[in-house]
Amino acid sequence: MQRTDQLEVLLERLASVPLTWETVFRSPQFTVKLDKEVVDLLIILKDRGIFVSMKCQQEPQKRTGDRLANWVNKSALAALKQVRGGIRTSQLHEIWCHHHRRGRVSFDPGKICPIHGVVVIETHEPVTLGKHIPTEIDSVPVTYVSLNDFLNLLDELRTFNDIGRYLDVRSRSSPDLQRTIGVENDIFRYIVLQGGTIHEAVTLTEIRRLNRQHRKEIEELLDIRTTANELAKPIERVSNDLSTRSENYREGLDKEIVDLFDPLSDRRNYLLIQEELCDLVLDERRKLGASIIGAKQKVASDDSGNHLIYQASHLDSKPDFLYIFSSSKVLSRNNTISKCIMLLQGGLAHYKKSRGLLVNYNLDLDSFDTIFDPSFETTQESQELGKVYFSNLKMFDVPVSKI
Repeated sequence: MQRTDQLEVLLERLASVPLTWETVFRSPQFTVKLDKEVVDLLIILKDRGIFVSMKCQQEPQKRTGDRLANWVNKSALAALKQVRGGIRTSQLHEIWCHHHRRGRVSFDPGKICPIHGVVVIETHEPVTLGKHIPTEIDSVPVTYVSLNDFLNLLDELRTFNDIGRYLDVRSRSSPDLQRTIGVENDIFRYIVLQGGTIHEAVTLTEIRRLNRQHRKEIEELLDIRTTANELAKPIERVSNDLSTRSENYREGLDKEIVDLFDPLSDRRNYLLIQEELCDLVLDERRKLGASIIGAKQKVASDDSGNHLIYQASHLDSKPDFLYIFSSSKVLSRNNTISKCIMLLQGGLAHYKKSRGLLVNYNLDLDSFDTIFDPSFETTQESQELGKVYFSNLKMFDVPVSKI
């Protein structure tokens, strides 16, 4: 395997950890007479697509200075051509991918809405691209970034929406800054300092001056980010765990509950649940993850005989959607799921929401169960359940941070 192919696999794996495997597609293809690669990596959520093309060096330490700059400029044009072709092809032809988990996945012509192109170039030195290299394709903004910087951005931003938001901000910087590769750490720190924005006319020299001037403040903000991101991990785990199911999942469950599961041979609804967990900004993921952690800690320390603890959450970005997070112990899994179904129905009725997701952490099994209702209609029974379970429950609306 060539070094470039190895790095494509690495990029796919690292992107899939925070973003969830099901949103990341390596080497998507289209077929006319022969199969042809569209781009190196396609990141998709709810039909929105980020098209990524990567160019790497076989021996990266051999090129420096002008020789490296020439190679980077030439490679950026080649990668841009692939991104342009990928975006246009996706609008005209069916594209498909052999996915790590889902098998063959196809996308109809025009189904994917391109929101960004990303050109990833391996360089260990900062390089400025020529002014003839465009910063957009068919009104889709294109960001040029080094391989190491792109991997760091994936790790820092962690969600599809945050990556898209960052690329939006990046595309509003000056053309010279947009064409500078290998300085993303400086730009990222500046954007963090500015609360998620960038001044359109700011230069790299000015960015570095401000970063030095506010170094201590930036370090504190980055420390806050690092600590806060730990709270997002329960949501990332739930999303990842949804892709697999124990073969003995029916064990101990009544037929009525078993029938609510997709058959093992045709699992589809887990993708819809994943979408609701992936379609969040990072701070929303943190807030919801904190709810899971809080429920786990409370049920673990509760000695009063309360074997299921729960709380409800809603987000301004999803006014019709309700999240309920619970944690259980001692109860049988059948009783736990039955009660969670009633909780979700009662919560949706009580808070007048039309869609909802309940995530329960089973302390005894160290596993999660999820219950999803994409189109809830209130009944007399659900209203009564709402009164029983939620009339005395407080629900807090916590502001979302851009840090």
